[in-house]
Amino acid sequence: MIRWLALLLLLPAPARVLFDFEDADEAGRWSEYALTGVKEKEPPVRIDRDGSALKLTFAGGFWPAVSTERISVPGDWKEFQTLTAEVTTDRRCLIGFRVLQEKSGDPETIKKNDGRAWWDRTAMLEPGKNEIRVVIHENGYGIRPNFGAVVRFAIYAYKPEPGLSVTIDNIRLSADWPEPRNIGYFSPYSQDGFSTLKARTWAATRELPKFRLAGTETAVRDVIDLGKSRKDAWTPAGETTIESTESALRELHATIRKEHPGAVLRILRDGEEGFDGWRDTHISSHGPDGPNEWRTRSHGKLESIEAFMRHRSVLMKVDLSSIPASAKILSARLILTRTEAKLPTKPHVWIVEPCGRPWVEEEANGYEYAKGKLWKAVNGTYYGEDPDFLPIFLAQGPGGAPVNVWDFTDAVKYWTEGKHENHGFMLHGDSHDYMRIHSRESRDVRKRPALAVLYVP
Repeated sequence: MIRWLALLLLLPAPARVLFDFEDADEAGRWSEYALTGVKEKEPPVRIDRDGSALKLTFAGGFWPAVSTERISVPGDWKEFQTLTAEVTTDRRCLIGFRVLQEKSGDPETIKKNDGRAWWDRTAMLEPGKNEIRVVIHENGYGIRPNFGAVVRFAIYAYKPEPGLSVTIDNIRLSADWPEPRNIGYFSPYSQDGFSTLKARTWAATRELPKFRLAGTETAVRDVIDLGKSRKDAWTPAGETTIESTESALRELHATIRKEHPGAVLRILRDGEEGFDGWRDTHISSHGPDGPNEWRTRSHGKLESIEAFMRHRSVLMKVDLSSIPASAKILSARLILTRTEAKLPTKPHVWIVEPCGRPWVEEEANGYEYAKGKLWKAVNGTYYGEDPDFLPIFLAQGPGGAPVNVWDFTDAVKYWTEGKHENHGFMLHGDSHDYMRIHSRESRDVRKRPALAVLYVP
């Protein structure tokens, strides 16, 4: 008997319905709610019951929300691993869930947890029925048993278009872990806890994307995988300066002209020779998820910007229209200058991913590539059909200091000879190097981003 009782205690908890909205009075138990951390006063949200689902109709706003204190599954949910929901919408949008516990309003608890004592997850939705699966105890941002029992559940939207309608049904808790979190739609090193998939495409998206190295047949799982494969070959870089870099380019130009007498060297840098073709910003999906200023603000006019990992790095574009359409690209170098001259001390690698969206420098953030235009996944980590970013690394290699120089030949060819539309690129690394770089707004013109291109017209 004792053995059987012990086995029963080891069995996972059965799935539990959190909200199924079968009760005709369920909609009346929800009301408008002001999210902690959101300063704006939001327009009212219309709350209805549509069949056996909760229907929310938004009138615009920044982070409008509704919530209920009627929690059908009591306790701290430590026996569960996954929250699932069915959400149907008439257009692309972003919705979020928030869970508050007994200590979520305690000032001391909030202080000890960097200003947050609640759980959030957001999801990008496509028109139609979306199935959401999210793990609830992960990455230090989960529901924490030491915060006490769950006391409130909220649903919210990010900058909803007036008239946006969503219906939510079958919100459940399960002890099972979901299928691999980022199947097809998300980078495996994304900071987004959701697997948000249209239900009818679930079976077709079971493979994680591979990233091809431009100019080769080699494919890797991600930049971290690439960094591991290059670790043993890494050697510390010597100091590089703008002067030494441009001197080396002039020497390369002279060498190339022996074979191609008409070869041209152009250095594209804002503020030099009348050029004004760079755009750059920083986008972040760093956790915790939800209404966070760093996910929603613009970084497009800063004099320096952070470059780090995929979930918090630099988005850039350089106008290539001044290069003749018929030009033969011989060589190219991407030149970025750090704000500090400290040399990297660990094996590392940086890569460049081409963007698939016409992002706007002063509007792009972790959720939007332009005002009112959502990425398909947070920070543009959707690599399926019509991807946010293309699963190819156009350039890769270690950094230098204070000047970084990467071979950018394949990247320039990708946009010029390959005829791919130029929406710029994201530069990010494998976490073993960190830097702030001078942006195109830097007061020191010589330290602004530059692209050197050698070509035959």
